[in-house]
Amino acid sequence: MKKFLLTAGLFFLIFQSMGFAQDTFVVGVVPFTDPAKLEKSFQPFTDYISKSVGLPAKLLVSESYETFADDFVAGKISLGFFVSVLYVQTKNKHPDKIHYVATCQQFKGGKTRGHYITTGISW
Repeated sequence: MKKFLLTAGLFFLIFQSMGFAQDTFVVGVVPFTDPAKLEKSFQPFTDYISKSVGLPAKLLVSESYETFADDFVAGKISLGFFVSVLYVQTKNKHPDKIHYVATCQQFKGGKTRGHYITTGISW
């Protein structure tokens, strides 16, 4: 987790230098599990982001995968955690609105879950 937070902090320093301007940094995730569990597990991350970028940060757990993609494309999400299929679908529909940052993999109980971390900011 510490390596992930350090890497994320570097990305956000880059975002700040690129003129990233919003009054709240929104981290968006698809509803791949219970929203209350997502809120709890992402809280340390959003706290870290807030300290790193000097803005309030909040987690947005979308109601559906479709809502998540729509919100991301509309610019309501600063940093998104896409599941792989949704990332590919959204990238194909809106190649200028979604930019790959990193891949996050989670290994638990012999299962692997991967997420594409993306932003709307073009590098």
